[in-house]
Amino acid sequence: MGSGNSTNFWICGTSSEKENKRNGGFTTGGKINLTDPEKTGGAPIWGVIDKRRSIRSFSSDKSLDLKKLSQLLWAAYGLTESSLGRGEQKKGGKFRAAPSAYGKYTIGVFVFVGKKRVRDGENCIKNGVYYYCPNDHSLTLVNKKSVEDILLCFPNEKHFVKDANIIVLLASDTEKINWLSDAEKELAEDKGHVYAYMDSGYISMNVCLAATALDLATVPIAKLIKERGNSLLKIDEAQKSNLESSEICGSKFELVIVLPVGFKDGVT
Repeated sequence: MGSGNSTNFWICGTSSEKENKRNGGFTTGGKINLTDPEKTGGAPIWGVIDKRRSIRSFSSDKSLDLKKLSQLLWAAYGLTESSLGRGEQKKGGKFRAAPSAYGKYTIGVFVFVGKKRVRDGENCIKNGVYYYCPNDHSLTLVNKKSVEDILLCFPNEKHFVKDANIIVLLASDTEKINWLSDAEKELAEDKGHVYAYMDSGYISMNVCLAATALDLATVPIAKLIKERGNSLLKIDEAQKSNLESSEICGSKFELVIVLPVGFKDGVT
């Protein structure tokens, strides 16, 4: 997976207090303030590891509660400690649920929400692709891609991906993976990409375990039509006026792994 054919787009949240008020699950500009995650209790870790399976069959008639989505995303890549460390933490960042080589955090986490597949109380969350911002634990609408658009990047998995409530999209930031010094590049060719793949693997495992603990099903998929997958991360023109700079503003992303998540309808 090289760095060609990437999509350049801007990501951010809104700035004013008025825009941060809830409005049917949304703030102005398509931002969703997620509920605080639970950090104690839950399913015992050993039982979760024993129970985890790759599942390729989802129920198509159940809605996912926004609170569960919030918990899943925090477990995947959310903030876990305010102490500063090396790498990106020195710039004011914080530790996250998944480790990252040199603290670079090279992965962007995006989520596709299917039509009427995620609810916040009686309200359905609008379908489309969202960016997950760990710093304020929120989702920001990037575009209004449909499930038909999403399925174009899968060569073989359309038959079960279409029934998932959400699809977690893990994409490498091609700007952040080019941080190696000349000396380090001589030691291992393309090592920055290797670190990005490792980082996406850590996050993917967190998603799998969190899904299991929440009685949800998922499976990591890396066999993708990359050019079509990268196009899923492109921001809609209609959203640009509602978006401003953030931690990954102006970055280029390449899709690495996707994880459809939903309710179990059988094990394959």
